[in-house]
Amino acid sequence: MGGFGFPLVALQGRVGARAVLVGVAVVAMLIPLVGVAPAAQAAAPATTVVSLTFDDTNADQMGAATTMQASGLHGTFYAITGSIGTPNYLTLANLQTLYGAGNEIGGHTVNHPDLTLQPADEAQRQVCNARNQLTAWGFPQTSFAYPYAVVNASVETIVKNCGYNSARSLGDVQTQLGGTAGLYAETVPPPDAFALRAPDEVDSTWTLADLQNTVTNAETHGGGWDILTFHHICAAGSANCDPTISITPELFTQFTTWLAAHIQSTPTTSVKTVNQVIGGTVKPAVTAPAPPAVSGALANASLETAATAGVPKCWSAYAYGTNTPVFAETSPGHTGTVAETVTMTGYTDGSAKLLPTFDTGGCSPAATAGHTYQLGAWYKSTGVTQFEVYYRTAAGGFVYLTSSPYFAAATAWTQAVWTTPALPADATGISFGLNILGNGSLTTDDYSYFDVTSSTPGGVVPVSPARIMDTRIKQGASGPVPSTGSISLQVTGQGGVPATGVSAVVVNVTVADPTSAGFITVWPSGTSRQVTSNLNFQAGQNIPNLVVVPVGADGKIQLYNGSPGTVQLVADVTGYIIGTAPSAAPNAAASATPTPGATPLMLAPVPAQG
Repeated sequence: MGGFGFPLVALQGRVGARAVLVGVAVVAMLIPLVGVAPAAQAAAPATTVVSLTFDDTNADQMGAATTMQASGLHGTFYAITGSIGTPNYLTLANLQTLYGAGNEIGGHTVNHPDLTLQPADEAQRQVCNARNQLTAWGFPQTSFAYPYAVVNASVETIVKNCGYNSARSLGDVQTQLGGTAGLYAETVPPPDAFALRAPDEVDSTWTLADLQNTVTNAETHGGGWDILTFHHICAAGSANCDPTISITPELFTQFTTWLAAHIQSTPTTSVKTVNQVIGGTVKPAVTAPAPPAVSGALANASLETAATAGVPKCWSAYAYGTNTPVFAETSPGHTGTVAETVTMTGYTDGSAKLLPTFDTGGCSPAATAGHTYQLGAWYKSTGVTQFEVYYRTAAGGFVYLTSSPYFAAATAWTQAVWTTPALPADATGISFGLNILGNGSLTTDDYSYFDVTSSTPGGVVPVSPARIMDTRIKQGASGPVPSTGSISLQVTGQGGVPATGVSAVVVNVTVADPTSAGFITVWPSGTSRQVTSNLNFQAGQNIPNLVVVPVGADGKIQLYNGSPGTVQLVADVTGYIIGTAPSAAPNAAASATPTPGATPLMLAPVPAQG
């Protein structure tokens, strides 16, 4: 077979033609006086190849494979590796059965994101990690399909560099749904193997004639490569059957039965897998960049940065059941200018929620098997809400873990805090969010998570929130704090924080009754105050923020009033970070963090007045 499969078929036609010509030439030489002229070389007949491809590894595709096998046909199944073995998807045993029957297993990423919207490192992990996993499972990898058929030059390059030989898109070939006028099939070889042109995906609007026409139109317009794409093969109304991307088993059987008979009667048409057409060597595995590993960090936890309309960067809208949710950015947020509101109508069952995007670690944070995590978020809701929790498996898929108890409806910003059970043995990451469970609205902001299991230095240990300072009643320190004044606060040995073995504390600092706009800076005792702030406020504004601050050698922290007026300060300790001793590096700065309370983890403090 040649590099793209078809040359072998064409070569056979040319060989036959040459054999006839040689025989005619000999006859002409033997009897030149008869007047028989040499025959003109016959053109090789146009050849057509059909590829039956299947996206997303939906469980109902096994029925399609059985139907194809009965007709002697094979296809290419593009697998989402993170979904393998999860409910309603194919299992690894299913993939092995498909491959053993002569079908091709191709790649379709780990979690099926729009690759054009991902950072380059995440896109590489989605493509390369999926390819490596499928290779480890025993399926040679040469063919890829773009999620949502969306691609740009950068994504093409990533797919090529991960080791694939081809990648399929959708919608370019002309059908009853449209496409490029006059393009009835991909050419062989294609002009761009990493942007294979194909008809639109087959859905419930397609008829038997529509499917047959993709084949016969290619045949009558010079031949080429007809790449058909299926998602669900299921009966309308059956469980997990999406009518927008499905056809019935009856229609699929009718088409494959017709196709098997058609290729028998039409020698120039054949059915092949994508790899059989493209060819090429199987390239070695390629290692993608490792995901970021910042303990306790949630990307865009305050939802301030938008990715697409209505959805913050690194977060995605998820829903199931019979309901109609609408996600939108709203203002103001609990902190900052943005929160996320989901409005639900038409509710019968299910839920909707905003979650860190299911990915390989660029957005969904890392987590450790066997550990428990304290989750936090601020919300306003017309009805009850609860945390829905999912964990990432070693294969990159996400599995539902559990849900928290309900939190009551709230008209004002309210903090929800809950600790998960221990994560399962194969957990590598976590994703969670507050859900809406009925008609109404839910607004959320300032999400957080902490590992509360670790007993090693750097581990975070939660404590029941305890007030250790209130300058209004002279608890812990006297107030009000004057302009540009500082107070010292003992934190070790207070509110459940041990007297020793503490490197930092988690403190919710609240400004009360400020007479002027300004900021608060928190830093460890015995070190120089940094020139950045941890909490900003306006005159008369009572506002909290959660701060992680190293403790000084004496177990104390300092708080500075950076305003021209006076303020009252309140401090509630909510946890501490394990250390070998209560000490701090010189000039160590406090940081705001997205533990239950306020802003996201910042690797550097927010500038004063920033």
